Amino acid sequence: MLLHGFFGWGRDELLGWKHFGGTRDLEAELRAEGFDTVTVAVGPLSSNWDRAAEMYAQLVGGTVDYGVAHSREHRHARFGRTYDALLPGLGEVGPDGDVQRVNVIAHSQGSQTARVLIALLADGDGAERAACPAGECPDGEPPLSPLFAGGGPQWVHGVATLSGANDGSTLAHALQNDLNPNGLIAGLAVAVNTLGASGLYDFKLDQFGLAPRAASEPLTAYFERITHTMLDADNLDTAFYDLSLDGAAELNRWARARPDVVYFSWSNHTSLPIPLAGHHRPMSETNLFLWGFTAFMGNYQVAGVDARSLWENDGIVNTLAMDGPHAASTDVVARFDGTIRSGVWQLVERRRGWDHWDMLGLLDLRHDFSQTRGLYVDAARLLRSSE
Repeated sequence: MLLHGFFGWGRDELLGWKHFGGTRDLEAELRAEGFDTVTVAVGPLSSNWDRAAEMYAQLVGGTVDYGVAHSREHRHARFGRTYDALLPGLGEVGPDGDVQRVNVIAHSQGSQTARVLIALLADGDGAERAACPAGECPDGEPPLSPLFAGGGPQWVHGVATLSGANDGSTLAHALQNDLNPNGLIAGLAVAVNTLGASGLYDFKLDQFGLAPRAASEPLTAYFERITHTMLDADNLDTAFYDLSLDGAAELNRWARARPDVVYFSWSNHTSLPIPLAGHHRPMSETNLFLWGFTAFMGNYQVAGVDARSLWENDGIVNTLAMDGPHAASTDVVARFDGTIRSGVWQLVERRRGWDHWDMLGLLDLRHDFSQTRGLYVDAARLLRSSE
């Protein structure tokens, strides 16, 4: 299963230009290699909790349930869109007597989202259980989602992360702390919806009252609806907060590595240290659109943090975060030595001169597509060999 990150999109968006592969199709490439592969499409600017709930509904089928307690805390709707199952029978006992499980290849923020899903499948959430005693939710609402009950089968077998934002990103941290990203999110969604371009790019923010404008919906009615959006400046239920250093550390405290799940990581960088100064500059391989971000992150200072370890980056995510969770985390991160272990982050490879988009095969003019394809096939093979 392929899981996108920040600002990602689904297979039917952007006129068929694939998030995983661009003009090529990495899902199709994996299928050609014998891997039964699907791609989920979750909120590109949503929090990891909301994205995990959407991922769950898309994989097993049903209506997205963000939880009673969570939706109350963050002032948005409890329920979202309804999906047919991408993987029918997932989590159920198959003919061989084993629970049917899935492997995840996640890029960028997708690493955090996968970890949240794994944690919820294992432990559920205490606040959600308290809001729905004995599974019965108040005011006659539907019962507690199995996702928040905990104690069920762990149907994620393994995770392979590429450019994983496990400790967040100093770029997102700066945006969260120095700007009003929620206003930016709402403004982008409204602009796209007003122009009728939600079929081209879908922000999937229905829970905040920012659902795409219906074809039959008058423009005046649409603007009246969005004025009541719950996505105000103080709402932390967003990707920007989860990808800030503070938000990522908060997530790391509870979304820990599970002893029954296998973790592999691939990291990359497209920055180099400047002699004597130590700050990082973009390498010549850096995509021009990411050049400014790479330089900014290579010199960014964070109060109370030794920023030197964070200067190496790929234009969007700090390289240190890609190895596995560090900040406020008890997870073990080690180099992969050929022996597959569960419950430990195993760094397989660090790619020099690969920026954030290169790892997706997007706008990459310096690497042959066979190298990108090989990365995904290698990840899929390693996950399969660990079963």
